[in-house]
Amino acid sequence: MCKYRSGEAVRRGDRIELLTLPGDDSHNKIRERYGIPEATGSLGDPYHTPVEFVPCGDFANLADYELIYDADRPEWLTDSMQDTLVRRFRAVVAPDIADRRIVRDGSIFLDSITDMKNTRIESGGDIWLSKLASMEHSRIKAGGYLNLSKLTSMEHSHIKSGDYAFLSKLASIPANADIEVGGKIFFRGEFRTLAECRTLSSQQANNQ
Repeated sequence: MCKYRSGEAVRRGDRIELLTLPGDDSHNKIRERYGIPEATGSLGDPYHTPVEFVPCGDFANLADYELIYDADRPEWLTDSMQDTLVRRFRAVVAPDIADRRIVRDGSIFLDSITDMKNTRIESGGDIWLSKLASMEHSRIKAGGYLNLSKLTSMEHSHIKSGDYAFLSKLASIPANADIEVGGKIFFRGEFRTLAECRTLSSQQANNQ
């Protein structure tokens, strides 16, 4: 499964090169664009291997990003090469962080983010943010379904889903938040319409 951000690490003698595509996290498309054969072994091919650079906490904090090897770290990839990959990945994600904006035609997988502020995420496909616990002054727009199954707080935020939305842990919809869905919302243990979710939220607010 391709994640944010994807790349191909290619060995050039004793150096390492990171190949990426602007606005696309598909390993297949990266390899196709640069004429790289598919990796076949469990440790990647002798001269290249698929890699990811994933935020594991705050999307806007580079210190929270981790380098991940899709096919395990190859024996030929040295510590120096790994340091180079991290530096180059940081340069790749820096514009998104500066803009606090991620836009993709296809699906977006950001399952390690836990917090998000003043950020905009847009996808023509599905969006997976299954570990996001809180969002503030942020906007998420998915052409397909939206997975926010750990979200507990969405102050001053807007979410829009072309299909179903999973809000399993959200106790109520804040008055300062906005939600649009093309399908139903998994809310308080079952699928409900948006109107039903708002009614339950309103009842809870009146009882407090």
